[in-house]
This record gives sequence, structure tokens and C-alpha cells, in this order.
Amino acid sequence: MNCRKPSRVQLLQGWSRRPWTGLAWLGLVAIVLAWAGIATAQEPPKPRTDKPKTMRFEMRQQAWEQVLETLSDATGLPVSASGPKPQGTVTHYSPKDKEYTIGEVLDFLNDGLMTQKAPGPFILIRRPEKLILLHADDPQSLDINLLTRITVDDLQLDEPPSKQKYGRTELAIIVFQLQSMTGEEATRDLTPLKGPFGKITPIAKGNRLQVLDNVGNLRRMKKHLEENDSPERVPPLEIINLGGIDGPSVLNTLQKQWGIVPGGQRPVGARISWIWTLPTIAC
Repeated sequence: MNCRKPSRVQLLQGWSRRPWTGLAWLGLVAIVLAWAGIATAQEPPKPRTDKPKTMRFEMRQQAWEQVLETLSDATGLPVSASGPKPQGTVTHYSPKDKEYTIGEVLDFLNDGLMTQKAPGPFILIRRPEKLILLHADDPQSLDINLLTRITVDDLQLDEPPSKQKYGRTELAIIVFQLQSMTGEEATRDLTPLKGPFGKITPIAKGNRLQVLDNVGNLRRMKKHLEENDSPERVPPLEIINLGGIDGPSVLNTLQKQWGIVPGGQRPVGARISWIWTLPTIAC
């Protein structure tokens, strides 16, 4: 049986003989395109609507044991503590009917706990299921598994403290996505901003940076990256002498390795923006 592919003219002629069929196909295509447009359209990000929980906070010469008990009742979170306990009392005067977020209350308490003499200092850590009172005499030995992992959005840079979920003294772990900076460059820039608990670890895959610190320092680091780590930033230029190796072959291999398209945009997370070969100049 001899099957021939119909020519474009024959297809058009067949369509003209069956106009309703052609219109039906047009309608089907239109429906499919309209559905595809709806399916691929991305909704704009919704603003955060979660309001942080607030509480009254006023203490008059209260022992730390009573303070922690009051904190547990107000937050609905148990307080876990082991080892030495804070000494002394807490006094905090608040304006009438003034309420604070849990993060602000933890800031008040941590400011006092971190300045305590022996057996202090101490720090309160908030996890989703409980509060933990830790002895903080050796900040770098802190078990990072105790800390909550947060996102960049959780920093809420544009919100006042009264609307921020996390207080400035709360310890957390965050991962920053770097744009044009390398992990080594970002670590060098952010190290002066970290506190006693601070730890910065570059993640080579995806060009990211994991940082452990209090949220106040994490906010400062994020602002620094916003100002200095933009996709438009020109990275440092490095010239490597290939010796007798064929330059164009090396160029082709590296472009494939890093996903760099000549004339295209720099891939997110790539540590190389542009690469090209220079002609050998005989002297």
C-alpha cells in the first residue's frame, strides 16, 4: 500500500471542503492555549499575614525560676533547663497595657542572661515545641541541632520589631543564596558581622552560605549581601596561563561544565561569569 504524505495544498483544500472541521480544530487549539496560559501563569507572592503572638511583660524583683514559669504560661511552651540556673532577680517596668511579641520578651531576658556572672552566662533558645535555657560559657560549642532553621523571609527586614516574629537575640540557622560573590568572598565580608555564637560555612553546591548566629546579626548580614552581592556585580578577573594546552578546547569544556552560554546571562549559583581565550603573544 503506497502511503503518501499529503502536501500543504491538499491539506488546505481538505480544510476548505470541511470548514466546520477546521473551525473545530481552531476552537480546540484556542482552548488548549488558554488553558496553558492559565496553568503557567504565576500568582504574585502573597504578603505575610501571620501576626506574631503578643503578651504582657512586667516583672518586679522576680526570681528567675518564677520568670521562666511566667514565660511558659504566657507562650504555651514548656521551658527545658539543665545544669546551673540563673541567679538573682528580674525587674522590668512596662507602659500600661503595652504588649510585646515573644521575640521582644526573649530579647529582654537574653540581654540579662548573657551578662550574668558565674554560673552564667545563659541564653534562651526558642524551638517550635519548647524553650531551652542553655549555659553559654562556651558559645562555639553550642549544639547546632538545637537551633531552628529559618528562611530569608523570616528575617522580615522591612518590619518594625513589634511585627517581627524573631527577636534580635534569638539564635537560628539560615542559608543565603549568593549571586555574584563566591563563598570565600562572602565569608570574608560577613565574618566581621558575626557574634560569639557565629559560624559561617560555605556550601559549594549551588554557591550558598550557611550561617549560624543571632537573628540581629543575620539581618545585618542580609542587608550587606543585598548591597554588595548583586547579579550585575562584576567578578574579579583571573588570567590563567594554559601553556601548551589548546585554549578553544578548554574554553568549550568549561562552558559546558558551568553552563555558560556565550552572550547569555550568568547562571544562578555559577562561580564563573565569563570565560574566553586570549591569543598567545610571542615576545
